[in-house]
Amino acid sequence: MTDRIHVLEGRMLVYLNVDEVIKTIRESDEPRPALMQRFALTERQADDILDMRLRQLARLEGFKIEQEL
Repeated sequence: MTDRIHVLEGRMLVYLNVDEVIKTIRESDEPRPALMQRFALTERQADDILDMRLRQLARLEGFKIEQEL
């Protein structure tokens, strides 16, 4: 349960900065450390974000994330 909350907190942060996150992923040779540094994500959160397709990332819905949290 706490792992899921941790992941959702990372997704909410990404949702609030989605354009910049997508840009970081596209422009970085090593996106995981770039995301971790730029957005203060943990390895677990960064891995979750990188496992998502960019289309899914762009469609993240803050309301659904907040509701599940």
